[in-house]
Amino acid sequence: MRTTVVRIAALACALGVSHAHRLVAQTTVTAFVHFNVVPMTSDTVLRDYTVLAADGKITVVGPTKTVRVPRGAVRVDGGGRQFLTPALADMHTHTANPRELALFASHGVLTILNLGWSPDAFVAMERRRYNSGELFGPTVFEARRMNWPYGRTPGIATVAQGRDTVRYAKQIGYDFIKVYSFLTDSVFDAIMQEATAQGITVVGHQTNGIGLERAFRSGLKMVVHAEELRPSFTGLITSERADSLVRLFQELGVWLTPTLSTFQAITNTWGNPARLEQYMAEGIAAHIPAPTVEAWRRNNYHTQSGSVADRLASYTEATRRLHRAGVPMLAGTDGPGVPGMIPGVAIHDELQVMQAIGMTPYEAFATSTSNAGRFITTFVPGATPFGTVSVGARADLLIVAANPLENLTTLRTPAAVVRFGRVYSAPQLDSIRVGK
Repeated sequence: MRTTVVRIAALACALGVSHAHRLVAQTTVTAFVHFNVVPMTSDTVLRDYTVLAADGKITVVGPTKTVRVPRGAVRVDGGGRQFLTPALADMHTHTANPRELALFASHGVLTILNLGWSPDAFVAMERRRYNSGELFGPTVFEARRMNWPYGRTPGIATVAQGRDTVRYAKQIGYDFIKVYSFLTDSVFDAIMQEATAQGITVVGHQTNGIGLERAFRSGLKMVVHAEELRPSFTGLITSERADSLVRLFQELGVWLTPTLSTFQAITNTWGNPARLEQYMAEGIAAHIPAPTVEAWRRNNYHTQSGSVADRLASYTEATRRLHRAGVPMLAGTDGPGVPGMIPGVAIHDELQVMQAIGMTPYEAFATSTSNAGRFITTFVPGATPFGTVSVGARADLLIVAANPLENLTTLRTPAAVVRFGRVYSAPQLDSIRVGK
């Protein structure tokens, strides 16, 4: 058997990939040779390196001149010009829709954290088909949303319900508990205590009257929006409060997923029907399912009066202070339920905002790669590492034309997306986006 050499554009035939969004187990070794590797284990580029992948994981990373490529391997040659990076993660999402999952993956987002609304059947069964690589989409982690009942929304009204729901979530396979709005003190305490007993990590909102300090000291490990840093539902974050939060985050090791680009989109749409229509047109052009795009109108941000720009500025400054203090952060979009949050596309807006608050390109990129992998492997027992180009990590990668540590915008248009070691060229990805 001879080593197979293929160009990226020809990989569809070489690897037998159909456009049915279904993956067949990839047992052949894939060799990425003569690539400039961005490992995201440090702020560096490894020039002229080779990476081998088999059985969905990275098995070898080393200088091309020292790595032996096995006979029969599928060989992808970067020509010394292209860059190989970890794929992206969006750590605040809400979807179990096959089209939306395919959109995330086709844009290079190969890990997502759903923070509520997924059907239990998807969590227990269907997502396994994505997480194993049977279906084309990201690896999906799930949090069980727990809130006080309000309007037509069911919720957790008693201590017994709280404890039973945590146990149920653990039993069917949720990775996290997400505490949400208006929980009473006793119910919140019961949820946190049962989560500790069951060994499942809690993330979420400040749950209004509970407050961040009490939530942190009870075991909350990640705040899901920068707006949750405010002292009240409509309040701004003062410098004094931001400084006190820095101390609290540092003391208790809590993470933040700011979703600033999400609130930026809300601010743009607030009282602005024309901007909503523009977002909807962009969503349709990006092939988001029509019901999702139409649901953007029902958020009613465009019907509001006044402005929330001062809130956005407040949340942004607080996030900047936390970053300067070394609080670990994750990139998330709250998509696709918010106008403009296109699956797999909006994450790049979030990375741009991360840079705007003072992060280097490496630090911003880390929020969607190595930080995400570190968060998941810390709090989800047995999770396969991801987010770095390193031995043992999930072989989810991007091939891009330029160095993202110099300009992150190159990540928006990957030449190829690698899922579990299987390569999808740009034409294939375009075809997947339109549903072929």
